[in-house]
Amino acid sequence: MGSLSETMERLLEWPTDFATSGTRKEIIAWWESRRFRFNLYVGVVGAITWVLVMTAGSAAVKSGVDFEEPFAMIIGPFVYGFFANICFTFGWVADTGFL
Repeated sequence: MGSLSETMERLLEWPTDFATSGTRKEIIAWWESRRFRFNLYVGVVGAITWVLVMTAGSAAVKSGVDFEEPFAMIIGPFVYGFFANICFTFGWVADTGFL
């Protein structure tokens, strides 16, 4: 059995025939080792989008009128992040043939 760093390097490699022919546990570990990076990207893009909606949206409507429902601007990013993670989970579900 290899060292921890070798194991982590193998998990972070792009999938190959070898990586996808692993056990169900290895496939899930491969996907889950990328979840933090996925959430980081979703969060950065979401924050940029949120700021653009606030600035460009406010410039597009008359003063005193909301471009977007304020409640949706608060709750929406969390709902989007939740569903993005459900879709991410479907990646390893499909790869393992769980369904």
